[in-house]
Amino acid sequence: MNKNKNVIIYARVTSVENDPHVYTKLDKQLELCRTYCEENNLDVMTELRSFGPEMKEQSQALIQYLQSDDAKRLNLDTVVVSDLDRISRHSAILASFEKALEEMGMNLHIACSQFAQELAALMTAEYSKQFSNKIKAGIARKKRTA
Repeated sequence: MNKNKNVIIYARVTSVENDPHVYTKLDKQLELCRTYCEENNLDVMTELRSFGPEMKEQSQALIQYLQSDDAKRLNLDTVVVSDLDRISRHSAILASFEKALEEMGMNLHIACSQFAQELAALMTAEYSKQFSNKIKAGIARKKRTA
């Protein structure tokens, strides 16, 4: 039997000023992550909400929390986010974050990644089908004119 993962859910919004929907956006991220955890038998131990566009500072604050006594007491081993851009949209910051997680022996799960992968697979299959039909139509036209 697999050991359940002890999860921290991390949600972040960048635009705080003049955004009346800031809490709705956070709630949607949290709900997506909670559902993902439930479906994947992950134990949510705590949630961390972050506000503001300073992605480097926000990801560093998350790392600091993960190294804290509180996080160690909770025996956290997995971070769940709704989408990778909740950590950062910059590859260097993401690489640094993932390296820090690896050094702590922690995992990163992205709640919407399964949906995104399924959507990409459907789009690829549909594109392949359309492309194949165009090739067949072109071959048929060439045969008729030959």
